[in-house]
Amino acid sequence: MPQALGLLLFTIGAPIGVVNAVAIGFGATLVNAAIGIGLSYVASLLAPKPEAPKPSDGKTNIAEPTAPRVRHYGQVRAGGVIAIIEPSNGKLHKMVITGTDEVKAIVGIYIDDIAVTLDGSGQVNEWKERGANAADRLIVKTRLGLPTETAYSELVAAFPSKWTTDHRGDNVTSALMIMNAGKPEDFSKQFPSGANTTISLIYQSSIVWDPRLGAYDD
Repeated sequence: MPQALGLLLFTIGAPIGVVNAVAIGFGATLVNAAIGIGLSYVASLLAPKPEAPKPSDGKTNIAEPTAPRVRHYGQVRAGGVIAIIEPSNGKLHKMVITGTDEVKAIVGIYIDDIAVTLDGSGQVNEWKERGANAADRLIVKTRLGLPTETAYSELVAAFPSKWTTDHRGDNVTSALMIMNAGKPEDFSKQFPSGANTTISLIYQSSIVWDPRLGAYDD
């Protein structure tokens, strides 16, 4: 490339000093650029790689078909593994498994990083003021992970060919979000994170055997 540029200048009658200066200077620029790119590449290889999010991180919802089960102790904030995420009748259903084994109580719920509260039917109070169709804008249901659990009736109704009453989730703590924007064009306004909207639970976790009592205790 430097030689070609120098030849062009020579052909059109540029002084030989200019020809040499351009050729040498342009070549040096290319060499410096190549060195810079090489150093950047080496630095990228040596830099620590960011770890993929884990359910135990407490905030994330991940799609992982072979994720290990996580058992929590004490009071924790738990994200989890996505069991199903499917649209039906204009609503996006997302169920997340947050842990293994029964927990004592769920004491807090986060949507993304927003602490929310529910009314008696599971409607998220903080989403009720977000425009029309607010009554069922965002619904959250949870399960404590009982030895014999109950399938989410909302999933059974929405996906009868995929989800049945046998999908109970015994010994699995979980949460279900049903997101309803009313109109498709309003979805990103009501749920800025879209399908990546996360749910996490704060709960008093695993009930364990206490040999002093001869019974399970929290």
